[in-house]
Amino acid sequence: MIVCPLILALGLLGIGAVALTSPDYIVPPIVSSVGLTCALIGFFDAASISLMVTLASARGRGFGEAVTASEMAVTFGKAAGPAVGVIVADATNFNVLLFVVAAASVMVGAGCIACLRELSGQEKVEVA
Repeated sequence: MIVCPLILALGLLGIGAVALTSPDYIVPPIVSSVGLTCALIGFFDAASISLMVTLASARGRGFGEAVTASEMAVTFGKAAGPAVGVIVADATNFNVLLFVVAAASVMVGAGCIACLRELSGQEKVEVA
């Protein structure tokens, strides 16, 4: 689970590199990047809720609070992501957008590796 953002970053960098070599093809990079993103979200989403529950219970919070916090984060991402994506794509092009999202994924992955290695000092988070 911790490596999903890094897999996304590598995939988007690869798609962006291929798209740079053949600028006439517009649809395949878009379809490939959306497909990769959806596949990784599907892999990561269920595990993230159980991780949120574990983090919440380690801090004395309930299941409802954990799920609410998780859904608020997802909703914020669904709202802010397209807005930022449109701004970046309008200012540059789709390839730059892929590289920006890849860089953000690397930062998220590094944050996950740094912060989620240990829960409350003793419980280990499994790396999927």
